[in-house]
Amino acid sequence: MKHLSFLVVCGLAIAFSALAEEEGGQWAHKSQLGIALSGGNSDSQTYSVKQDTRYSWTGNILKSSGHYLFGKAAGVAAAENWHLDLRYERELSEHFSVYAGPGIEGDFFSGFSNRINLGLGGKYWILPGDKKNNYFFVEAGYLHQKQNNIGGTVTNSNFIRTYAEAGKSITDAVSGKVYVEVLPDLSQGLNLLVNFEPSIAVALSSHFSMQLAFTGRYDGLPNAGKKNFDWQYTTSLVASY
Repeated sequence: MKHLSFLVVCGLAIAFSALAEEEGGQWAHKSQLGIALSGGNSDSQTYSVKQDTRYSWTGNILKSSGHYLFGKAAGVAAAENWHLDLRYERELSEHFSVYAGPGIEGDFFSGFSNRINLGLGGKYWILPGDKKNNYFFVEAGYLHQKQNNIGGTVTNSNFIRTYAEAGKSITDAVSGKVYVEVLPDLSQGLNLLVNFEPSIAVALSSHFSMQLAFTGRYDGLPNAGKKNFDWQYTTSLVASY
């Protein structure tokens, strides 16, 4: 399922290319190949691939993203996680838009085979900038999550989602980005999810860059025997086209 999910994301980028030419829309792609050091519920050296695709036309944006990460320690699988997200955004003004979309993710070492997410909400650009390098926006909305645990149990949760992201060009060749996502559970106060990632990218050419990122994931109510906090430090080669 994990491999299929990532292939679907790559397939979307190819399958919709012909549509973009016909409709006069604009495509943007970002592909990453990285080496990651993981800690928390998994402790290993791992390899990751990631694909982000964006198709925009007048007042509308369609996004897909996916990643797959796998690693071993002492010859034994020690880290494995993946995700696939689809999202539609409708711009209502220069500063405000609404969004909705499904997603699915999996992390065996965190105790669940997959999580199915469905979210919707609003997005506000506090500092629109060029919406690539110098910007700041916040999002707020609702997220329903169905988690299929390794032991066969199912957990349904309803979250209020808040998200903030900022990007800044430091020099012509160096840029930084940071995001923070906070999801309190409406029905279980202890089940607080927090995700964050600061990163810095150094341009190698007009299409390639090197990115350093630290990703943290906090789960206030993890499955039995699992840790609250997972982290990944990743060095990636990024291709934008």
